[in-house]
Amino acid sequence: MCLLYLELNQKPTLFVTDVLENIIIWKHSNTLLFQKLKKDVHDYLTKEKGVRSVDIQVHEVGRFLRFRGNHLENVAEFLLQKGF
Repeated sequence: MCLLYLELNQKPTLFVTDVLENIIIWKHSNTLLFQKLKKDVHDYLTKEKGVRSVDIQVHEVGRFLRFRGNHLENVAEFLLQKGF
């Protein structure tokens, strides 16, 4: 089960979507898996959902993904399709 939440920062137009996850890939600290997940999510958002640009931060130690913008519903759909 994924924890997804939308964070509103000091600036009213800045949204950050965070994904907190305790899945197998976090336990096997392999940088290639993190980069592949980042690429897959980026491709999904840009090609299938039509988002122009997506800034994604993969924090391996903190075990979370951070997306700049309000991508909560799209990221949730992607994770459900992938079986998370």
